[in-house]
Amino acid sequence: MAEDVIDIRKRIEEIRNEVSSAIQADAETVIQSRPAGEVAELSVAGVTSTATSRKSEPQVAPDTETLTEAKGALDTAAKMPSFQLNVRNQGTSKG
Repeated sequence: MAEDVIDIRKRIEEIRNEVSSAIQADAETVIQSRPAGEVAELSVAGVTSTATSRKSEPQVAPDTETLTEAKGALDTAAKMPSFQLNVRNQGTSKG
């Protein structure tokens, strides 16, 4: 399991280096070494649905008061201190 943590850290470092070099070279933002489809799949319900499964219903304009409150809440949250998530292997040993 420790190998998995090391592999993840190496991959994160690799991605950071590729992004940094792409920014400096002002080149493509797609990382060519490992396309995302090979590493992970991302799907969000309601967002990544196919075009045929989408229903074209008229959308109601959102309430401006609600939007203003939501923006204020997001601004407040953005000003809060950030945190770092450390994931550790916490496998249980059965014996």
